[in-house]
Amino acid sequence: IYKITLIILLSFSLIQCKTQKEQKKAETTENEDHDHSSHSHGDENEHPYMASITEADTMKANGFNVLYFSYFKLRDALSLDNNNRAADYAGSMYRAVNTIDTTGFSKETKQAWQARKGLIMKSAINIANSADNLEIQRSQVSQLSLNLMDLMKTSKQKSLVYLLHCASSNNKKGGNWLSLENNLNKNPFQSNSLEPCGFLIKTI
Repeated sequence: IYKITLIILLSFSLIQCKTQKEQKKAETTENEDHDHSSHSHGDENEHPYMASITEADTMKANGFNVLYFSYFKLRDALSLDNNNRAADYAGSMYRAVNTIDTTGFSKETKQAWQARKGLIMKSAINIANSADNLEIQRSQVSQLSLNLMDLMKTSKQKSLVYLLHCASSNNKKGGNWLSLENNLNKNPFQSNSLEPCGFLIKTI
């Protein structure tokens, strides 16, 4: 009886020890699966999406030319629902900001640039970081367009620029965009549509 009792107690001890080890292993695995220590919880704008450089990155900077070029390219990409390419050009726009030399700018242009520089960078980063969400990208276009328009108004443009507006975009809040043609063919808020949205607001 004594031996049988001892064997039973030892068996219980072994089972309990094995159970505790398995439980501890499971807890460790769970903690590893949910470990966020290596994730970045800082500003989402720290690392803008720049998977691919574009031809804008190799252009020679002259005033705001690279900035404008990148804008029209990302606008065209959005008009074709090409969110990845729009993100690439937004990355180029973001990088172009730091290449702009204000030497030779008029006082008015310098003031406009200082007032709009940070806002343009913010819009570009938000578009660049939203390669997986076309609607978020489009929500940034209107304000970006207005900020670029303010720059255009302070310096002579080589050609006319048209400010267009689509009232039904951005959840019926409306949205603005710039175009080198007075038509609705490259509306960044909608791809090919039987009923194009937009009308002319201003000519620069």
